[in-house]
Amino acid sequence: MKNKFKVRIRGIEYTLVSSEDEEYVNRVAFMVDKKMAEVYGANPKLSTAMTAVLSAVNLADQVLKEEENSDSLRKQLSDYSEELKKLRAELTECKTALALKESQIENQKESINNFKIDIARKETEINGLKENKKDGGAPRYGSSGSRYGNQ
Repeated sequence: MKNKFKVRIRGIEYTLVSSEDEEYVNRVAFMVDKKMAEVYGANPKLSTAMTAVLSAVNLADQVLKEEENSDSLRKQLSDYSEELKKLRAELTECKTALALKESQIENQKESINNFKIDIARKETEINGLKENKKDGGAPRYGSSGSRYGNQ
């Protein structure tokens, strides 16, 4: 919906029609008034029309520079977004690789424990053979008739 607003620019009252709210329209009018005062202050011999044209040129220059800056920021944001996407993919790969390595470590730990058990069995067997050798090489039989003693 279009609304009518009264604003003052360089002491002259204007009626502006806009779909924007009153605060926004007043900010626009203030910016135009400020720019015209700046241009007129630099050269007080300018007519109101010339002041308005030069102010419009200055404001258009600002708008174009802001658009270029905005485009540059959009490009930078797009580049950062792409980089983030790549880093997330790399992070996912790293997490997968880490999970695989952790699984391999667990398997290695299990293998080490199995080797320890085997070593303990072999040491027991070796100790038994050493004792057997001390006793003259005859197998030892306990009261149960087993060669390994009471069970």
